[in-house]
Amino acid sequence: MCGYQRLYELFSTITDKRGRQGRDHILAEVLFATFVSVLAGCDNAEAVCAFLEVNELWFRQFIILPGGIPAHDMVLRALALVDPDELELIIRAWVDALRVPGVLTTEGGHVAFDGKSLRGSLDKSSGLKAVHMVGAYLSDAGLTLGTIKVDDKSNDFVWLRA
Repeated sequence: MCGYQRLYELFSTITDKRGRQGRDHILAEVLFATFVSVLAGCDNAEAVCAFLEVNELWFRQFIILPGGIPAHDMVLRALALVDPDELELIIRAWVDALRVPGVLTTEGGHVAFDGKSLRGSLDKSSGLKAVHMVGAYLSDAGLTLGTIKVDDKSNDFVWLRA
């Protein structure tokens, strides 16, 4: 099963708390489109709607959009309805589903590692050192495989564990 199809199925399990009015858009579709758009780099509701409009044909492989492309205020209302803990469980379930052998492959691509120091994490007055993170990315799929905090900034290779 395609990873995106599984993501949509998981979003379909969220209870729609809207009244009878205002259901022109399927909640699972709005959440799916929003999440995929954020993965693609969108950082606000207007950008999500613009991304959905530009990539409508691709999205229609997975969703119907009976009410057309939602407006940005619909995206914001949908996000306000979702329990963050429920959303976290769905995203974790989707990532776990991607770990099934054969769903993701590095054939024709590579895994990139990148280290970052978190801005604002250094506090000399309190004696707190900066937080350093190392992430692994499946570059061709545009997918983060994992991110971990490391003890100190260095050039040492770090193995990420699932």
